[in-house]
Amino acid sequence: MRKVVAALVLAAASASAQVPRPDTSSSAVDRFTTRARQATERFKEIDAAVAESYVKVGPDFPAMGEHWVNGELIMRGELDPARPAILTYTRVGGKPTLTGVVYALALKRGETPPMLPVGAGWHDHVGSIDEESLLFGHDHHSDDDIRLVVMHAWIWQSNPDGTFATDNWALPFARLGLTAPAAANPNAARAITLLSDSGAYFAQLFSRVGELDEGERARVESVLRRHREELERWWKRRASSPQLTTEELARLDADWNGLARDVRETVSKDAAARLEKLTHH
Repeated sequence: MRKVVAALVLAAASASAQVPRPDTSSSAVDRFTTRARQATERFKEIDAAVAESYVKVGPDFPAMGEHWVNGELIMRGELDPARPAILTYTRVGGKPTLTGVVYALALKRGETPPMLPVGAGWHDHVGSIDEESLLFGHDHHSDDDIRLVVMHAWIWQSNPDGTFATDNWALPFARLGLTAPAAANPNAARAITLLSDSGAYFAQLFSRVGELDEGERARVESVLRRHREELERWWKRRASSPQLTTEELARLDADWNGLARDVRETVSKDAAARLEKLTHH
């Protein structure tokens, strides 16, 4: 994904971002999101996105979903709520489900993202695919002459952290048909991701960030497999309610903390230090 985005940023370098003047009123935010919903409702059928040149880039990130990118819209450098450069989907019951939109602007050195809509979580798109995905990296800033800034708008899947927050920790619950907790609980969400992802995403993430050798990767995969099996046994025993109890959320939070501890204990001290921020963010 990084190479694709970098190419699009360079292609957009000669275009000036067309940004309207700030309007920070609540009614302006309502108009922005209403227009975005009206314009993108057709994309609830993913075939419509494909027909309009949106292309899937990267995996289904736990707290972001799949990114479907329209390169032409990125190159235009426009902030138009009706024309998002990226659509986000996640799979619910095996079906791609539209969750939100992403706006992208190419800015020159010294330029700042627009102050709208109010509460917008604009951030530089920098670093590797791991750094951009879910656990850290959104506070990094690029010092390139041309950089890409992006903003998520969760207009089709509610986000306990706010419509314009970058990560949406409701997604791991939605994938399993569960009601997300009113307050975001990233650790519980990371744990429950193991039930829909099988641990493949975290195995890759831990390996890259920790710079693990072959033996360490095998041991980490074993830890992930063991914790996933424990979660599967719990999942089969629990009542089939879409609402998780406070106790269940606490259990999931503890599961993630235990997994993170076991991962760090099975790798070298240097690798554990590299993983410390990742597993505690």
